[in-house]
Amino acid sequence: MGPAVADLHRRLRGLGVAAGPDPRTFSEKTASGVRDFQERRGLRVDGVCGRETWDALVEAGYRIGDRLLYLRQPMLRGDDIVEVQRQLGALGFHVGRADGIFGPGTHQAVQAFQRNTGLTPDGTVGLATVFALRRLRSRGPAGDPAALRETARLQAMRPSMREHHVVVAEVGGLGALARETQRAVSARGGRVTLLAHPDAGALAEQANNTGASLCVGLALAASAGGCRAAYWGAHESESPAGRRIATLVLEELSSSGAGVDGGPRAMNTSFLRATRMPAVLVDIGPARFAVERGADAAAAIGRAVERWADNPGGL
Repeated sequence: MGPAVADLHRRLRGLGVAAGPDPRTFSEKTASGVRDFQERRGLRVDGVCGRETWDALVEAGYRIGDRLLYLRQPMLRGDDIVEVQRQLGALGFHVGRADGIFGPGTHQAVQAFQRNTGLTPDGTVGLATVFALRRLRSRGPAGDPAALRETARLQAMRPSMREHHVVVAEVGGLGALARETQRAVSARGGRVTLLAHPDAGALAEQANNTGASLCVGLALAASAGGCRAAYWGAHESESPAGRRIATLVLEELSSSGAGVDGGPRAMNTSFLRATRMPAVLVDIGPARFAVERGADAAAAIGRAVERWADNPGGL
């Protein structure tokens, strides 16, 4: 109860999500509304408004023109940035994927757009830039420019494990499995960096600093339903290379005798969203499987990475 719960209700209602009749109480209807929102946004669905869900709620409330957008630390995030990225991409400016993060790539794309439209190329999205974007808005671009660029870049690489630098990253609790996975990928000729951090966003930033071409994230599954694999996807955009490695990981885990809970999932968690290379987040479960069959799981992931490296573009 209290103002925080009332604020949660207000934000959910503003997004068209039912949250219960009493704005002062976190009821089962409120939890159901949170789960609905989490499902829509590609988050882990648990009905709990934790840090990641709250941040997503705040970001979802922004509309283009609500605020100045510019490059800063920490980087600005929000649905208004998604709209800017999508419009720039549709107009042919290389902005990267529409992830709602105003990073260096978006800053440079805004500058290029401003130069091409006679505006001061300061990289800041103010009213003049918003008006120019609206005036030149593309009507229905074909395909996802960021996804097409990702696929083309990977198709240009030679099909070989030795071409790839792979990060194996674990959030916590799976150190032994991460080391087994590192050995399994290295045995197949890949160059591997092992990372661990309890904060998923910080872990993604560490992975980005390695310059790797693929990131395999490991986490302990919260449910007893079996192993899952997720790749980045949100706002009608996705990582095709991430989807492919997620598919291969589930195939190999299933063939090794692991229980698999559904197919690959497009998600927008902080780890998948912040990684700049193709990435997969593998939830290993149940816990007993991670302990007793960790070597089998690591070998399966190693085989999946090798298959991905042999055809990263998916042709």
